[in-house]
Amino acid sequence: MITRTTQSGFTSLMTYNIQKLSSQLQDVTLQASSGVRIGAPSTAPEDQGMLVRLRAALNDQQAWQDNSEAGMSVMGAVDDALSAANNTLDRALELVVQGASETYNADDRASMAEELQTLRDQMLDIANTDFAGRFVFAGTAYDEPAFDADGNYQGSSDVPTIRVGEDRYEDAGFDGSVVFSSALSVLDDIEAALLSNDTDALANLTAETSDALGEVSLSRQRAGRGFNRFDDARALSESMEAAVSTRISEFAGIDETEVYTRLSELQTAYQAALQITSAGMEVSMFDFI
Repeated sequence: MITRTTQSGFTSLMTYNIQKLSSQLQDVTLQASSGVRIGAPSTAPEDQGMLVRLRAALNDQQAWQDNSEAGMSVMGAVDDALSAANNTLDRALELVVQGASETYNADDRASMAEELQTLRDQMLDIANTDFAGRFVFAGTAYDEPAFDADGNYQGSSDVPTIRVGEDRYEDAGFDGSVVFSSALSVLDDIEAALLSNDTDALANLTAETSDALGEVSLSRQRAGRGFNRFDDARALSESMEAAVSTRISEFAGIDETEVYTRLSELQTAYQAALQITSAGMEVSMFDFI
């Protein structure tokens, strides 16, 4: 028995074929234009979970890289400040040595005291260094200056950290009391000894000034090591970012030859289906687009 295809059946069959080809053509066109094999959740849904995790890992690496660069900037500001503090104490040491010498008189020492006051003010400004809204020597209390006008520490003994990896945090500040309290105190003592023309006190303050200078130098070394740790973390996150990006490309990317071949085939099949339907039903192919 011969089964005849009715006009209605023909229309339904061709409409189904055209819709199916159109959907496939849209998917492959999107792949060709984006270079990505996995698009909407409906496309390869079994791969979506892995792709989401890979993209989250990529975002993490980018965030940690940004954090590392921020940490490097903080340590750079700290190093600049400590370099200035080092120079300030170097000059103070010169003055205390000169002041202890019998070569100078009371008037000379009074002039030295004026310069010492300037150096002390400079040191206080350095101790209250503000970088991008953070007082870097105030510990975790970095929203406020580390020292008051009298040189009293009002920061925190806790040091802030920045996350630069899955389980990696690096120090991003200093407890200023460790770095500057001795320096500010000894500068006050030197000024007082100069004003009182006390050569014996000045002689004793030479060692204290050297100790304060040594503490600043040690802190600068710690800042340098901190900068290097942030730099290492940044380099690691860059390497991991590249690795994850490659994995995403391999996982979700396309084979260009395969995709463009498939695109050409679908375009040809789609146009042929439209022509067949149009010829069979004598209607415009635009009714099916």
